[in-house]
Amino acid sequence: MCSSDLRPSAAGGSVSWQGESSSSGLSLGLERVQPIGNTLTLRADGSWRTAGDVSTPRGRLVNTGIQTGNAALGLSTVHTGGYAGGALGTYRSEYGIPPDPYGGHPNGVTIEMERQHVEFRAQWRGGMRIGLQTLDVHHSFSRYGHAEYEGSRALGMEFGVLTHNGGAQMRWTPSGARQRSALGFWYEHRSYAAAGLNFTPNAEEYAGAVFSYGNWQRGPWQAQGALRADVRRIQPEEVRYSRRVGLIETRSFSGLSGGFSLQYQPHTQIAAGATLMRTFRAPGIEELFSEGPHLASYAYEVGSSSLDSERAWGMDVFFEFRRNRDHLNIALFRNQIDGYIFPKNTGQRSWRRADLFLYQTTGLDAIMHGVETSFAWHFTARWKTAGTLSYVRGTLPDLGDEAIPRLPPLQGRIGLTYEPHEMLEWTGSLRWADDQRRIGPFETPTNGYAVWDLSGQYNLYWRGHLHAFSLSLQNATHAVYRKHLNRIKDLFPEPGRSVRLLHKVFF
Repeated sequence: MCSSDLRPSAAGGSVSWQGESSSSGLSLGLERVQPIGNTLTLRADGSWRTAGDVSTPRGRLVNTGIQTGNAALGLSTVHTGGYAGGALGTYRSEYGIPPDPYGGHPNGVTIEMERQHVEFRAQWRGGMRIGLQTLDVHHSFSRYGHAEYEGSRALGMEFGVLTHNGGAQMRWTPSGARQRSALGFWYEHRSYAAAGLNFTPNAEEYAGAVFSYGNWQRGPWQAQGALRADVRRIQPEEVRYSRRVGLIETRSFSGLSGGFSLQYQPHTQIAAGATLMRTFRAPGIEELFSEGPHLASYAYEVGSSSLDSERAWGMDVFFEFRRNRDHLNIALFRNQIDGYIFPKNTGQRSWRRADLFLYQTTGLDAIMHGVETSFAWHFTARWKTAGTLSYVRGTLPDLGDEAIPRLPPLQGRIGLTYEPHEMLEWTGSLRWADDQRRIGPFETPTNGYAVWDLSGQYNLYWRGHLHAFSLSLQNATHAVYRKHLNRIKDLFPEPGRSVRLLHKVFF
């Protein structure tokens, strides 16, 4: 939805296509916006993608093709007092996971997903009492289905989720040092049902929250504060005992989250600050009661019905420099988490599926700290460089400072861009990651990598329309590399050299 000053005055849209060499992929997209009368706006968009088996430096990966399509339609009325509108959409995807020569999937796995979504949003603004600036309300409903099939088309697992969520938020008109403030609530209901070899019980999940935040500024100082109260109830269809999961019964959780940040900006180009936060997260249906194979990651996933909520204290400090188009951001963070919830590899095979390792959800105390930084520097009118760097280190004090599994290594990206004029630019970039040797039990280490990419963008006005062209060369040196967070990285490397061409026409 959009405010009245953003309502399009004339019909418009775009059409695009993209081709990719590494998987012989093709995608198409279409978008249309149509004003109707003085207040109504109709929007429609859709896309379709098909691709074959992915090519890597070690050969083609069997059963890695994908077919995806989605479409959406929305209608809204926009006026000086706000807007109201609704939208509906559908999405469907089918893709393959390559065979595992060491496991029980010699012919690979096929994943099928589909989702239907309906949403309503409205905003009222101006002319309200008690200093209210805007009142926003929204509600959405989605139906999601997920199925995983063996190569023989035998159903491995299936589940579906019906979700309602929505809420309302009131924002007040700025007054004095108070720049922004809001009060609102949020609600959600999820209905979960499983089939096939998925033994997760059918369950209902109810959640709600009340929240508020404010922003104050005086001179070079700016402060922000927020507070949120959450409740969640997970109610299985029946009470029973599972040897792996434990006692499956109704669980209820509640907790407070909040945060406060202080920023000092002595100059328009420089700012520094710190944030202190307390967070709360309740486990969901899947984390409590899951019991079934997840063929996409070659794991048998089991929940833990006795899980407690996740509660954490966190702090970060940051420094920011901005000048015209140049910037430098540096942030350091540390989080201490009580009951960090994650799936842990037990090293055991499932007795139901002896070809799959058993991953059980657990909650353990954890400490995470790290750094994130980004920069962009235009050292001439036509040349600029930009990059990112991130690192996180996590330990589990309950297990003698054992490493938290599946954390990324030190990684980053740096690029050099040449822009001879405003309609054309060329970029060469390097994506890299360090070795990841700090691993949890039953994890395998991952070697570092450096991957070169090249890209160019060109915009052209032709016959009254803007044409945007994008040409990129991914993994230019055809390097063999693997990403640590890919659970099946040991089966295949990331894609090899690939050329992508995108053409988009605006009308």
